[in-house]
Amino acid sequence: ALLNGQQAEIEGLLNRLAVALKTKKEKLVFQINNYDIILTVLDEKLQGETKERTSFWELQQTKINAYVEEVLYPHFHSLIQFVNECEPLIDQNHSQLLKRHTGKVMQLVRSFGADWKRAIEAINHEILQSFTNFKNGTAILQNAFTQFIQYYQRFNKVLSHEAFNECTVKQELINVHHIMMELKKYKPVY
Repeated sequence: ALLNGQQAEIEGLLNRLAVALKTKKEKLVFQINNYDIILTVLDEKLQGETKERTSFWELQQTKINAYVEEVLYPHFHSLIQFVNECEPLIDQNHSQLLKRHTGKVMQLVRSFGADWKRAIEAINHEILQSFTNFKNGTAILQNAFTQFIQYYQRFNKVLSHEAFNECTVKQELINVHHIMMELKKYKPVY
């Protein structure tokens, strides 16, 4: 009970300290790095998996997931927004409403093709600069790349819908395996 109370106090303290930071991304980096330190100390002091460690790990994972979305959004916001708008229309069989999105496809495919390599380089740089623990930073980088691939696969799936059959620019889509090979260059060598 005492440790649970301390845990709530630590969480409250981190939230209060994070308020002083300007951006949501800075707040998340601060919280993730602090949860990482707490987890390191708990790993040194406690044997095995404990309720407290699991709780801090879950808090950290929640912050990491939010951070991944924040780090991807500036680079891939148009693609993410397109996918999030079109998937519900596909699920509800609104082909006519989907056709309204065909005008965006050419710009999306071409801008993605032109910018994706620079974007992943920038994401790699930002993440590795933001996290003091190399192991934690590389795990977050892999999470970001995994989420990026999932968005891109969802984008491809949306474009395979019959409403987008007339979009010949789909032939210019980057093959997902090519992207994955490029991402492997950012895997750390220990």
